[in-house]
Formats: sequence, structure tokens, C-alpha cells
Amino acid sequence: MPQKPFIFLSPRVDCGSGNFQPRLDTSAFLNRSAHIFSGRIFRGVKTKKILWVSRHSPQPAQIEALNKAFPNDEIKIVRHKGAVWEGSHLLKLVKKGQYDEVVLVAPPDVFAYVVSYGIPVIRAVMARGKGRSYEFLRFERVIEAKFRTVPLLEDKIR
Repeated sequence: MPQKPFIFLSPRVDCGSGNFQPRLDTSAFLNRSAHIFSGRIFRGVKTKKILWVSRHSPQPAQIEALNKAFPNDEIKIVRHKGAVWEGSHLLKLVKKGQYDEVVLVAPPDVFAYVVSYGIPVIRAVMARGKGRSYEFLRFERVIEAKFRTVPLLEDKIR
């Protein structure tokens, strides 16, 4: 039976002063099988659907960074748990789900394929932390993905 996608919805919550702030429910990182974040959509606030393609769930700092990057939108992050090895597969996922943005951790050729079709792709820049952990630094928008190569060794096969 196919699994339901893992959905984070990070609504902007009116704190009483008319100031909308992101609300983060830490239980999202403990219960990975349920729809964790839920909230109402305020008038004039658009929902931005983001496909999260990574083996790892979004960190709280990453959700906060997306909220800052799109301050006028309610952020809805849908996590794709399976591996994506081909750009054509990812392109089908994006079109089927009608996503506005894609946060992608994948091989470079997948980036190149998806960007060539005009899909907005975001990549997370991470720094190695202690042990096997990584620390989130920032997001970057991938505008172009090219390969420049040279032979590693001369061809000896004839």
C-alpha cells in the first residue's frame, strides 16, 4: 500500500498584534507518518506548495528560512520519501502535484534536467557539524546547471 506523503504546513499565525509569525510544531520531527502542521489560510495569503526531495526531513532552521524567503505566502512542504534518480521522474512529480518550488537533494544531472524545463529549484547549503551531522547555512536558487568535463585518463581502448 503506498504511503501518504509527509506534509508540513507552516502557517503564519496572528500573534494578536496583526504580526504574522511562523508556527513550528516540534512533534513533526517525532511523528513522521502523519500530517503534522495544520492551520488556516488567512485572506490575501497564498499557499506556496514546495516539494521536498531529500532523504532527510526539513530542519526547523530550514522551515524558518523558507518562511523568510516567501514572507507573503503560507508554506506547505510535501516530502517525497523515495529516491529520485531521473529528472523525468521528478518532472512528472512536480507537474502532478502542481508544486511552486522544489527543494532538491539529488545528483547533478537531475538538477540540470529539471532546471532546463524551467522548474524553480532550491538547494540547501550545509556545513559539516560534529560527527555525522550537518548544519544548515542557507538556501540557494539553482538558475543553471552545466557540466564541464575533461578526461581523467587518456583513452587506451581501441
